[in-house]
Amino acid sequence: GSHASPRARERRAAGRWGCADGAAWCAALARRTSAVQALARWASPFQTRADGCRASPRVQRAPLFQPERGGLHASGHAQRQRRAGRSGRVLEARVPGGSARLSEDRVRQRHGAGTWGYAELGIAPGGGAGHWLSGRPVCLAAHRPNTVRRSAWVERGLQAEDSELERALSYYWRLGRRTSDPPAALRPQPAPAAALKTISHAAERGNLDAQTLSNVLLTTSYLDTGGDEYRKFFGLCAAALARVAQHASPRQLANSVWACAKVQEQDAQVLASVSQEAAAKMRAFNCLDVCKTLWAFASLKFGAAGVLRSAERTLTSHCREFAPQGLANLLWSFAKLDMDERVVLGAVVQEARLHLPQFSTQGLASIAWATAHLQVHDVLLDRGFVPQALVKIRQFAAQSLANLAWAYATTAVDEAIVMGALARQSAARIGQFELQGLCNLAWSFGKLPVREPEAMRAIARTAAPILGTCSAQAISNLAISFAKAYALPESERIIRGCAEEAVLKIDSFEPQHLSNLAWAMASSDVAVAATFRAISLESLSKMAGFKVQEMCSLIWAFAKLSVHDATLTSEVLPTALKQQGHFTPRDSSNLLWAAAALGRTDDPAVEAFAQGAMGLVAHMNAQDLANAMWSFAKLSRAPRGLEGLHEGIVRAAGDFKQQELSEIVWAWATLRIADAAKTQVLLRMAASKAGASKPQELSNMLWACATLSVDDAVAVRALSKSSQSKLHGFTPQNLANLAWALAQLMLVDLQLLSRLATEASSKAAEAGLQSLANTAWAFAALDVADPPLFARIAGEMAGRMDSVRSQSLSSAGLLEFGENLLAVLWALRFSGAMDDNSAYDYPGFVASARDALREVGRRFDSAGASAHAIVPTVPTELAASAGGPELVQDLPDSLVILKPPDWEVDQESSGPHASSRGSPLSGFVRQRLPGRRFPLIRDERHQFGFLHRLDVPSSGLIIAAKTYAAYYDLQFQLHTGTLARNYLVLCHGWRTVWDRAIELRVRAAPGVRLSAVGRGGRPSQTTARTRSLAARGRQAFSLIEVSIGTGRRHQIRVHVSSIGHPTVCDGRYTAVTTFLADRRWCPRNFLHRHCLAFQSCGRDVEVRAPLPPDLAEALGALAPASSSEVRRGRQGKENK
Repeated sequence: GSHASPRARERRAAGRWGCADGAAWCAALARRTSAVQALARWASPFQTRADGCRASPRVQRAPLFQPERGGLHASGHAQRQRRAGRSGRVLEARVPGGSARLSEDRVRQRHGAGTWGYAELGIAPGGGAGHWLSGRPVCLAAHRPNTVRRSAWVERGLQAEDSELERALSYYWRLGRRTSDPPAALRPQPAPAAALKTISHAAERGNLDAQTLSNVLLTTSYLDTGGDEYRKFFGLCAAALARVAQHASPRQLANSVWACAKVQEQDAQVLASVSQEAAAKMRAFNCLDVCKTLWAFASLKFGAAGVLRSAERTLTSHCREFAPQGLANLLWSFAKLDMDERVVLGAVVQEARLHLPQFSTQGLASIAWATAHLQVHDVLLDRGFVPQALVKIRQFAAQSLANLAWAYATTAVDEAIVMGALARQSAARIGQFELQGLCNLAWSFGKLPVREPEAMRAIARTAAPILGTCSAQAISNLAISFAKAYALPESERIIRGCAEEAVLKIDSFEPQHLSNLAWAMASSDVAVAATFRAISLESLSKMAGFKVQEMCSLIWAFAKLSVHDATLTSEVLPTALKQQGHFTPRDSSNLLWAAAALGRTDDPAVEAFAQGAMGLVAHMNAQDLANAMWSFAKLSRAPRGLEGLHEGIVRAAGDFKQQELSEIVWAWATLRIADAAKTQVLLRMAASKAGASKPQELSNMLWACATLSVDDAVAVRALSKSSQSKLHGFTPQNLANLAWALAQLMLVDLQLLSRLATEASSKAAEAGLQSLANTAWAFAALDVADPPLFARIAGEMAGRMDSVRSQSLSSAGLLEFGENLLAVLWALRFSGAMDDNSAYDYPGFVASARDALREVGRRFDSAGASAHAIVPTVPTELAASAGGPELVQDLPDSLVILKPPDWEVDQESSGPHASSRGSPLSGFVRQRLPGRRFPLIRDERHQFGFLHRLDVPSSGLIIAAKTYAAYYDLQFQLHTGTLARNYLVLCHGWRTVWDRAIELRVRAAPGVRLSAVGRGGRPSQTTARTRSLAARGRQAFSLIEVSIGTGRRHQIRVHVSSIGHPTVCDGRYTAVTTFLADRRWCPRNFLHRHCLAFQSCGRDVEVRAPLPPDLAEALGALAPASSSEVRRGRQGKENK
């Protein structure tokens, strides 16, 4: 006051610059500033005053520009002055070229002994930002009081260059304090450009010490509003701090890294430098600094392993000193940094559990989230935690509710009361949640059985309108959350909305987002074609960035929705093969399943995947085992080591869901894995859960039982009984499979069959051709007459015939139609439905069917002639011999050939009936007919034109069609019974009367090319009459003429053998001793087809062939049996 000049008083009144102190500063006052003000502005932020007292709480909240060791200190003289009641300190302003000192007591007299701060001093940046210039640093130090001397450097040092840096720092600090103080919070202001420029210039030159830089960083974290100016400025100061980090105190390090976290400054070099220094000085950190440091590194996702290791001792020994909020922050940091030191973690968790009532709602949510992430599940079950969460549930912030729900879902802790309260609160406050919170809620409520659908509906209502503003990650997360949630109508709408929105932003999707979105759509059966096309194109361009699991999930999704993208699949499979060593069991089973579902049977990578899966069987869970087994069946592959998979399946039998059991049994049946013991284990397990089975599962399991000829009445009865109560849910294909299985198993349950017939009739319009044919065949085979069902099937087939005539079908479609129409004709004829006086016009149906089949043949002829015209015919070279085939009759549309023994009617080039022993008869035909003109003789799908088989050791007449039209017309005659096939057979024993046809069912026996009579076989019909009886010594023989109504493999030989009259010289169906005895006088199996009767080109044709010489000679070696011999033979047999 008394020393202030009039000019200084004027400036103070104007609110621009403060007082002067002493005559020595009069010249400085003329230059708009004073040493007192300069020193006061430097001293104002000090957290500790010169007298050692703590600063006021206001200053402590903004600990900027704090003094350092050696920066401001009291000398010995100063201590003596303090004991005398005076501080004795001198504040010195240093500038290049000299220094000036001022007694602190004089300053305190002017400004009071209170805390030195701007609010107390009333200093304002009067000059304005436009007057600040870049300057050098001004440092403070304390010295003994000496005489204050003026010199030339004082004038220069207080000029613009040095004072402007001081002003910039002062102003910047005060601006930060006002912004960081919540009651006085200001709206974001433009960055003080001149101040930032001044401080930046000093930082670049390395003229700011660690203390100053730490305070600048802290201030910037308060001021940062996301603008580029602040971010650039912060990065520059952070880099400067990294260069002097070794001089920083623990508090400065903690404040600096905390500031970095607040503005998300992730410069690796800066963080590494601070981390290294923090780890070295961790013992000097107090609890608050430890919390701030760990929280900052966790927020920045920076792996500060050294800091964690160094902090363990402090955390363990001082754990009780932490406040509840500090404990919550520590646990949150541990979770973010994936800390695995269980001793420290246990100590912190235990301390937190002791103070649960003192935690805020945010603290409780943080503890829940962190312990869930760290897999410390017992906290969520703590008897103190649950009541606290329930009592304070209304006080939880929206984000805290989401975190708490996520924690319970992640740990699978089904705390129904808490989750129910969470769901209700979330639904009531749904508008307060951010999108990530909505995603977390949806995922949590879907993962745990929370019966609060209103919460999910509220999430859907809130999320739907903002999908357009969502990022790629948000879209992906929301879709996958609703996919995992329990089924709601809103789920499909949200996922579809996410899929449609993703198309517009697909270029911003990362591989994980693409994979998750595809998985969500597939899991929810939401097929948006445009989205899948976009996902495919984007995935191809980013394939190198996909992880193994993401690739497997992506291709699984495409397969699940039957989206066949050959380009994507061809890229994914080889790429995944390169990383096969990193496959988990789930990855392996998913990829195999996808390859199978997409039909990649010939892909070279599939074999490697199959063998790789075998190596992971021991680690597969029930779902993976079921997927792998189903895949092998679908791919028709049985890799090495499949037995290990079977053993694993049996061991895990109790863990399978009913669908998985169904898939496994179906797969075993498809691969013909006839292991009765293992199959019975699975079937018994499935039968015990039959009441919970879906129609598809029941249908598959019964089909498998029939295919494998499983003789387990308990399981079959349980499955069929459960099917009866659920027939209304069966699809037409399910019904057809069930009927076929019942027929194969010979399970005649009239009540079940009656209901099945009713359901099949009502759904006939929806049934496919094969379903109609299989249903008709099954009822015919079971000899169950159901006229309404047969009439309904015939009527439906008649309608399909009309559509075939008017449509242009592919060759596969024509083939399917022809085969199924023929199967229906056979069933109607075999069941006798066409013989009954039915109201349905069966004659009209049969006539229409014949015309339709001829039309199919003509279309094949038309397409085949042009398709094969450019294919050269390669004739088969056969050795000419006297015993070769003979062309008996050459008709305009067919051939009749006499097949000698040891020649085979090769109707296919591969499969169970492929040529294996005899010379191929198709080669004989191709030598006589030009392939260009008759493409049928080279068409394996149509059995090379042959109408029927004849066993290799047998001889007789064979029909071979020349054209497709003739082939289908002859097939019509064969299936309706108008094509007659008669055989001469010499069999053992005397039988004079054949009172009825042999209708024993014939099935493939467990062996190569053998048949047997028994349940599970196909219906067969053989009619015989005796031509003559003969004897050879004491052996009896009957020459019989046989006609057949069906054409099963080895049908005649199996039938006559099963009734005790085996064919002569039959090495397959007679005892070895009998066969060897027969070979002495009969060279081969005595069976000869001697007559064929059919229609060709509208006229009746009958062709006969007498016994060949070898059989005639064998028959001549027998003596006719007299009546008395026959009578004695019968009596002897009766006596036995």
